[in-house]
Amino acid sequence: MADLFEKKIIFDLECYPSLFVLSALSLETGEMQSFTSPRDAYEYVRENGDALFIGYNSNAYDDHIINFILGVNGECTATDVREISDALINDGIPVRINRFRSYDVYDPIEAGMRSLKMFCGSYGHTTYDSPYSFKDEREYTPAEVKEIVGYCEQDVYYTRDVFNNEFGYYEAACARVPVLQEYGISFDDPRRVVCFRSAALARNVFSAMCTNGRSPKDDARTTIKFAIDYTTREGIGDAYAFYRSIVEKGDELSSKEEFYNKETPTVRLLDGLDVALGWGGAHGAIEGYVKPDDVKILYADVSSMYPTLMIKHDFYPYTFTPHARGLYEFLYHSRLTYKKQGEKLKSQAAKRLIASLTGMLKDKFAVFRSEWSNNSITINGQLSVTDLAYQLSKHFRIVQVNTDGVMAEVKPGEEDTFRRIVDEWCVLYKYEVSSHEVKELVQLNVNNYYMVDEEGVTVKGASFSLNRDYFNDKAVCKKALPLSVVRKCDPLEIMEDMNDIRDYLILIKTTDTFPYLYDTLSGECTESRCIRCIAARPNGALAKLAGVRFVNYVKMRSSKDKSNTQKVSDFPTCAVELPDDLSTYDSALLLQLLDKDFYAQKVRTLAQPFQEKKEDVRCLFALDLSSVQTSPKPLPYPTGAHTTAFVFDRVRR
Repeated sequence: MADLFEKKIIFDLECYPSLFVLSALSLETGEMQSFTSPRDAYEYVRENGDALFIGYNSNAYDDHIINFILGVNGECTATDVREISDALINDGIPVRINRFRSYDVYDPIEAGMRSLKMFCGSYGHTTYDSPYSFKDEREYTPAEVKEIVGYCEQDVYYTRDVFNNEFGYYEAACARVPVLQEYGISFDDPRRVVCFRSAALARNVFSAMCTNGRSPKDDARTTIKFAIDYTTREGIGDAYAFYRSIVEKGDELSSKEEFYNKETPTVRLLDGLDVALGWGGAHGAIEGYVKPDDVKILYADVSSMYPTLMIKHDFYPYTFTPHARGLYEFLYHSRLTYKKQGEKLKSQAAKRLIASLTGMLKDKFAVFRSEWSNNSITINGQLSVTDLAYQLSKHFRIVQVNTDGVMAEVKPGEEDTFRRIVDEWCVLYKYEVSSHEVKELVQLNVNNYYMVDEEGVTVKGASFSLNRDYFNDKAVCKKALPLSVVRKCDPLEIMEDMNDIRDYLILIKTTDTFPYLYDTLSGECTESRCIRCIAARPNGALAKLAGVRFVNYVKMRSSKDKSNTQKVSDFPTCAVELPDDLSTYDSALLLQLLDKDFYAQKVRTLAQPFQEKKEDVRCLFALDLSSVQTSPKPLPYPTGAHTTAFVFDRVRR
């Protein structure tokens, strides 16, 4: 996919009451420049008007500051900028049009790693917060200004690392342009499209295609349109009656309080498995489940459930015009076609646009906002998947029900019955389903499982999930848990072959509420936000490791108040703090210090639910975690797409 920008600049800024700093790094030349006055910053941004400015969480804050400076031609003081900063923080973000092009690397970062310091600290970078208070109204000495500039430049380097690591998302953002152009949309500035977050782009494009004919009814309409006559569907009648009763009690203008503030129903399947319904999706699972040896697990997974419901059951918002429907259906069909043709970036671009659009149906700022449409999609989705689970439960043991799929135990020779039920269900709801066999399953609950199928290994949830792009807390526990469960052995046996010290890493993450860590062994307080440790036991190896010491941390609200502390969750009684630079690790010596019993006990605790279930399990001698998959492959689908002469003249943020 073509890169639409020849020049890219990584930037960050800091706003103090009497000091403004803009730091910028050219990706082409590697030159870092910092400016300590709004006027100098204005000249730099203006001179680089053709560049893409790349920031961390920039669309939410930094962009607004830069736009203010550009709007007054740099004729402002650091105090003026700080006042704008305070207004943004205290009063929210105003709607505006960008005067420069910026891309936000924050958007795709996974939950839990959205602090820039934590994201880069997990790679072993030294991390520290600003050495001076953002509320300190005074003039800074040259030495202090230099230190603050260094802090700002550090964040620029961190942002560069994030951008390089998440470069695929940027490429997919570039791929939005040809995808939308294939539909027939043209832009006066295609490069602006790259700068949008997916949700913002979807909102702007579809808003431009929708009518403005919303009435007060549309803002309050919370009722549900049902896809089929659920009264004829055995097993989910009570759940359907619950939602139907809410609609019938009032009218289609039922209040949100009446609609949402009710305890949603639970469906009891024949084998005693409860499926909880709600305003998001249906969820249920056998807790502490391990796949037995004498059965297959077949997984029926709906491809693009929510978009399918919108398209094939006409759950579109009232404001959608034929143009808007045409684009949505084009993105829906072409996403699968792109993937089949190997155009992954286009497929990702199309997928994120349709997913963003569906997620914004309750967005109060969207022209097409339609709560009844959102409710119709989500409630029909959960009723339909529960319907499938119930039909299957007449013949099979249901293992898991999630938002868009069902797993069931199937004995050899009964596969055709499973497929027949799924096929009949697909005809009724107009779904496309990918059915495949799950070879291994270790399942704590519906949101925590380890699965092996023909696609490879899928892990979900805190108990198992291991994203190799980050250092997660006690990664060894997530590796050893499924192995120790299926082998029915003590985790220490598994750990004998796990000698990568990084697997045992404990990453301490403090928050703004507890910004300080207090070491109870040494009595020292640190303001670091990201510290790497391993559980360890004292022995002679410590003396050979320069700069390494034993620690035991608690959190503090203040660096001076040692009486107000809170335990760091799951932190060992005795640990070794590791150097910031990962390359300085002496793995052999650290392994001598390692307290593997600490980690083994964590795995034993996680494995306890499986042992209590006493499931019949088979021995699995080798599981490969190297090919982690997070989503199944959808079925190929012909585009059936059409083009339109609609011209999108200007995208406004």
